[in-house]
Amino acid sequence: MKKKITITVFSDTICGWCYIGKKRLDKAMSFYKNYADFEVEWKPYLLDANLPLKGYTKKQAYEKKVGKEGISKMIFLIGKVGRSVGINFVHEGEIANSIDSHRLVHYAGLHGVQDEMVNRLFADYYERDLNVGDLDVLVKAAESCGLDGIKVKEYLEGDQDRDLVLKEAEFYKTKYGFVGVPYFVIQEKYFVSGAEETEHFSEIFDKIIMNDDSNLKASESAQSCARDG
Repeated sequence: MKKKITITVFSDTICGWCYIGKKRLDKAMSFYKNYADFEVEWKPYLLDANLPLKGYTKKQAYEKKVGKEGISKMIFLIGKVGRSVGINFVHEGEIANSIDSHRLVHYAGLHGVQDEMVNRLFADYYERDLNVGDLDVLVKAAESCGLDGIKVKEYLEGDQDRDLVLKEAEFYKTKYGFVGVPYFVIQEKYFVSGAEETEHFSEIFDKIIMNDDSNLKASESAQSCARDG
């Protein structure tokens, strides 16, 4: 009989380390598909709730975070790690407030395609240089995941679930005390901070499947995105 493993992931759609963390998690889960049934839920975290919806470039955001001198180093590091997990990061597009993309992830979860939506939005933003704050981009993403584009457009043009997403983001940050993303809660027992290596997730899955209650070294990966200030 397969073990049921629940995973809650806190991330932002404009966080590169979150995309890397998802790739590493997905790889680990693929190793255990014959031993475990995974239930993964994605929850919101807003790195910058004050971002506009358009007109602000990624490189402007990078400069604000690490300074003009730090941009090249940051791009080199995340590019190198990204390539190791199959991501070709690009950096020429616009960054935007991610609230509507989180609303879409929530909506996709209600319709059983949340994982597909998360994959699509990460790829749109980080590999296609698309603005995931743009309504047309979000509608096309929804349609690619089998959702009704007209219904999604109506949903996003309104305010439905906006307050819910914002409240969830603050509630869980306070509940678990994390200050950056990605952050993974596994079986409400194991807590992974940052884009840990696949082997770390595998170690956790081993313990769960083998009913091993011994302590696991706390995860404090430096590979994460945090709010400014």
